[in-house]
Amino acid sequence: MTEKETKKITIKDVAKKAGVSIATVSYAINNTRQVSREVKERIFTVMEEIDYQPNRIAGSLRRASTKIVGLIVPDIANPIYAELSRIIEEQLTEAGFTLIVSNSEHSLEKEKNSLTMLRTMRADGVIIIPSSSKTDHINSLVKSGVPAVILDRTVENIVADAVFIDHAKAIFDATEYLIGLGHSRIGYLDKNLNVYHKTLRQEGFRAALDKHGVEYHKEFHVQAGTTFEAGASAMEVLLQKKPGPSAVLAFDDLIAVGALRTCKDFQLDVPNDLSIMGFDDMPLCSYTVPRLSTIFYPRFRMADTACRMLLGRINDEEEGEYRQVVLPLDLVIRETTSFNETRVK
Repeated sequence: MTEKETKKITIKDVAKKAGVSIATVSYAINNTRQVSREVKERIFTVMEEIDYQPNRIAGSLRRASTKIVGLIVPDIANPIYAELSRIIEEQLTEAGFTLIVSNSEHSLEKEKNSLTMLRTMRADGVIIIPSSSKTDHINSLVKSGVPAVILDRTVENIVADAVFIDHAKAIFDATEYLIGLGHSRIGYLDKNLNVYHKTLRQEGFRAALDKHGVEYHKEFHVQAGTTFEAGASAMEVLLQKKPGPSAVLAFDDLIAVGALRTCKDFQLDVPNDLSIMGFDDMPLCSYTVPRLSTIFYPRFRMADTACRMLLGRINDEEEGEYRQVVLPLDLVIRETTSFNETRVK
């Protein structure tokens, strides 16, 4: 056995490695006194590194329910994640649980700290939208006896229940739809984040082009941020390419709406001059001018499925192998896509 397996990790070990007093560690864990954010994050990081679990309760003793469930999302400012949080909270409240929402801001370190915090609170379960493809901290949580459900993302080597969409197929279908409209110069406004489903969507985009013998234009693959403004700026970069694309597929609706605004500023007629398609089907898509074509993200069904899976584990109604549920997506065709009659200008 290794030293880690034979020696019990204590709060003293955490304090020593974090460079603080034992009392400070206790205050941070129990939130009984004010501890600076910097110090608290350092303590939680150390706890994760050495796998210190102050409230870890073995086997049957874990049934002392706190009626707390944690939800970790990568960007609470994103309307899709905000709506998912609302739906999940409604379902869990109805089941008698309190939801604690943490915003990881696409940071693996913040995600780990949030999980450590939820452990110290003895949360009955966690729903998490991972910020990266790294899974050790999530697997460690599940092995400690805390049920978890992975939401939205396909993550390799995960030991937990999961409900997600087929990101590659969604983008494949959207790209194939644009090709079917006669578009052969298709731009892609990507998101500049290191997330696994970004790679899956790129694969779906390239696969559709390859299937139909359509050339991939590297210069039309532009990185964007996570806001309307970022989408607008990325579209402006794309419009500098001559000749430019006749259609543009965006990573999400936020980017697509920003791109739509840039087209208006450049006095382009969407969809006659340029077709644009988003991803998510935010409520805003029905109110843009013209109304945005997009891919429907099944947020209610995803949240409902995740809650049912988690509550089943918490209440010991769900046993056995972990399940992975893949939800279907649909194209929502509105007014920003049309046949490419004029080709490239």
